[in-house]
Amino acid sequence: LLLTLDGCYQDGQSSIARYLLDKDRGAYVRKEAGYRALVESVFEKIEIFIRSDFSWIPYTWIVMRCVKI
Repeated sequence: LLLTLDGCYQDGQSSIARYLLDKDRGAYVRKEAGYRALVESVFEKIEIFIRSDFSWIPYTWIVMRCVKI
């Protein structure tokens, strides 16, 4: 089981959230498809949730729950 929580780019996200992602860890932040590509060769079951309500600061998160069966 692998659980991850990372910043994530998303089409239509606020310019403030995108700015914060660029300044936080911009070199490694991906869109959902990019994160999925990192784990799909190892894990059979992948659940992905995109959230922007974890904080009062505008920020977009990706939560992945990956299970190797």
